[in-house]
Amino acid sequence: TLAAGNEAELFVCASAGNHAQGFAFVCRHFGRRGVVFMPVTTPQQKIDKTKLFGGDFIEIRLVGDFFDDCYRAALEFTGSSGAHMVPPFDHKDIIEGQATVAYEIADQMPGARMPDIVMLPVGGGGLAAGVTHYFADQGREARFVFCEPAGAPSLRESLAAGKRLKLAKVDNFVDGAAVAEIGREPLRHLKDFPAETVRLIPENRLCATMIEMLNVEGVVLEPAGALAIDALKD
Repeated sequence: TLAAGNEAELFVCASAGNHAQGFAFVCRHFGRRGVVFMPVTTPQQKIDKTKLFGGDFIEIRLVGDFFDDCYRAALEFTGSSGAHMVPPFDHKDIIEGQATVAYEIADQMPGARMPDIVMLPVGGGGLAAGVTHYFADQGREARFVFCEPAGAPSLRESLAAGKRLKLAKVDNFVDGAAVAEIGREPLRHLKDFPAETVRLIPENRLCATMIEMLNVEGVVLEPAGALAIDALKD
């Protein structure tokens, strides 16, 4: 998308910080201008990394306390400016990109073997949709476990209701997965999974897992990165 079109085009994204970094890198790579909308609660490290990757090609705007707030602001800006929106998860091309994770998993397995269980963190649902769709498309079977913050169970609530729901309240401790409404396109891929396949991980357990990973493995995790690891305890 960025490689095509007029040189004067402006691109926009909304992100809790991770999508923003990839977006910034690509804007700089292709020499295009981009505007990044992030919540005011975004960790400074993610803001700094986005600036580092995007350089002078990126403008960062901090709006609202939650991802959904900055996403609305990004849509409004896109409509008024004529810019091109690059969504963080709710688009078939983004989901296809996330599916490359599944390709790498399959490529690393010996022979034609598949993992018995694939555990996936869920925010907007792009990663979960991409990975499950890839395995299904390849005719490979695996058991999937989806891991959401207890304070932002948008996928679980939508699966339980049989329709896409928007949460009235979201806890943004797990900033990388604090999404009030699962993506429409991701849910289309995930709608047939039972709600019970979603594990809800509370904040206190995530904190303990992050400390354990630092002390035992020497790995520094953000809360969203600890979701699937913590679910292994169950």
